[in-house]
Amino acid sequence: MSTAAIPTPGTTLKRAGTAIAEVQDISGPSLTAAVVDTTDLSETWASKKPMILDAGDLTLTIHFDPAGATHKAVGGTGLLADFKNKTKQTFQLVFADTATTTWIFSAYVTGFTPAMAVKDKMTAEVVLSITDTPVLS
Repeated sequence: MSTAAIPTPGTTLKRAGTAIAEVQDISGPSLTAAVVDTTDLSETWASKKPMILDAGDLTLTIHFDPAGATHKAVGGTGLLADFKNKTKQTFQLVFADTATTTWIFSAYVTGFTPAMAVKDKMTAEVVLSITDTPVLS
């Protein structure tokens, strides 16, 4: 396989300190807040308050190499092994800005969808469901 294609040149996603190979696209995490209505009968406009924060999911597309160290199911070193074993891992999303902003979070691999197109490379869409409180620096 070729060297890793990475989104926004220089942006990387690391799993347990090691860059995930062949990342093509990253989407997320999808940060949200649960909102509750705090309106009382004396108000004419709705009053709302954010409550529980949720880091949601991060989705990435990889050029899938079933035997690749950061992709494989065998040996406990890849995303598929994490999925198969329900292993929570620490991930780092390192942005390509001048400050090399880094978000650190724990996540489970909760989705892995490979695609094998006749006239294109083999890819996989991977879903990381973030758990606990992420560090957003």
